[in-house]
Amino acid sequence: MNSLDEDLFKNILLFINDKINDVEFILFLILGICSLIIKKYITDSVAQSENIFINTQKENLDNLNQIYFCLVQLSLKPNSKSNAKKLYELLLKNSYIVDIKENNDLLKNVYENYSKDKPLNEKLIFDYLRKIQDKIKEINNIINKNNSRYLEQQNNPVKFYLKKALFSLFLIIFILLILYVLRSLYVDLFT
Repeated sequence: MNSLDEDLFKNILLFINDKINDVEFILFLILGICSLIIKKYITDSVAQSENIFINTQKENLDNLNQIYFCLVQLSLKPNSKSNAKKLYELLLKNSYIVDIKENNDLLKNVYENYSKDKPLNEKLIFDYLRKIQDKIKEINNIINKNNSRYLEQQNNPVKFYLKKALFSLFLIIFILLILYVLRSLYVDLFT
């Protein structure tokens, strides 16, 4: 820093030190930080993440359920070309892949079944069916966990927001402490 910058910096710090006493400074910081934290941690996080996450998980769950039911139908009627073709099309459209290698093997096997009359690999179908069941359970658990948080907010908003407010208050006090220490260090160093 050159001497002009140092002088300007000293003058700004002296002005802050002379014009604003500690109580006003702390109140100003509390108001500013509270508004930021409340917006970030309460309104944005609850509204946006809830909608985006739940919609994505429900879409994945719907895709996996469709594939699951097609796999069950195909395992019950292994010679059904319409079920094999329907499963093949669903697997191609599905963006949520359980396992890439098994997905590709199943796609190849189902395609050969309905286009070239080759027999289905039933072990592959049952293994894939089991993995899809596990993924469906996992997604259902995620949705239920997220819904329980959302229900907590809906059913007992005072408790929900009190938790958020206490966390926000802790952050505010921590940030204020850091700012106060930095302010004291700067005033002591440059005055």
